Amino acid sequence: MNPAHEGQRAKDSDRTAMVELIDTAYADGQLSPTEREHRTHRALTATTLGELQALTTDLQEVAAPVAAVVRRRRSALVAALVLLLGIGAYAIFGGDDEKPEPPRQDRAAPAVEQDPVEEPVEVADPPVVEKAPLEYSFTRRGVRNFVKIYRKQFGTTEAVAFGFKAGQVNVARRSPDGPQHWQFVDGHFVDAGSYSDGAADGVIDREFPPGSVDLADLDIDAMFDNLAAVERATWRTTFPTRGTSVILIGGRPGVAVAAGDKFTTSCLIWWTTMSGKVLQDNLPCTE
Repeated sequence: MNPAHEGQRAKDSDRTAMVELIDTAYADGQLSPTEREHRTHRALTATTLGELQALTTDLQEVAAPVAAVVRRRRSALVAALVLLLGIGAYAIFGGDDEKPEPPRQDRAAPAVEQDPVEEPVEVADPPVVEKAPLEYSFTRRGVRNFVKIYRKQFGTTEAVAFGFKAGQVNVARRSPDGPQHWQFVDGHFVDAGSYSDGAADGVIDREFPPGSVDLADLDIDAMFDNLAAVERATWRTTFPTRGTSVILIGGRPGVAVAAGDKFTTSCLIWWTTMSGKVLQDNLPCTE
């Protein structure tokens, strides 16, 4: 097709011719029922000759421009009409008066069996599975979730200190005014003020050594294994105090694991490395 004609407006006869070409390609096995239905819809709603031509460019023997197809069909129709008119005129004016031939009875052409039209099968969209939000709990999985949550919130896995316990994580982060106290409660972070504010915001004064600890270096499985060992060492079945602190002590990053009754002889702390190696054990819990 001349590119200049691609933008010309299509007529109903152009659309009808294109539908016939699509049906022919479907009968040849070039198109599936779904493709046939889709292309037929596009042909019937096309507005330009270029849109119609694009529907058969990938098909065999049906790539002729739409306008040419319409012209050929019109020419064949005109020729057939002329032939019929000529035969009729001969029968009326040029026949043998003495021996008129009986009218010819054409036998009806046998009906052409058409393939049954397959109804399009509606395929249901796959169900949308919403990803569950990460939740913190004082478990192995919960702490792993918190590492991802913390990285997403602050863009790092480092801080001055982390304190894990049931339902809450306390974090000390650097700020120009000293360690800033953050709490992770009920699925979100809360700025609890500066640790240097003391009782003004309900935070007990605490000195933090310089440096940072990185949760990426923490062996979470080893931390919980050590916590279980501390719980066994206290000979208790319930633990009012139960938690871990990831912090620097003596300039060295490590984990303090505590379980038992706080401030009593039945409360113990183990000090371990980030990889879980026990450095000191059976230390009494103190303030």
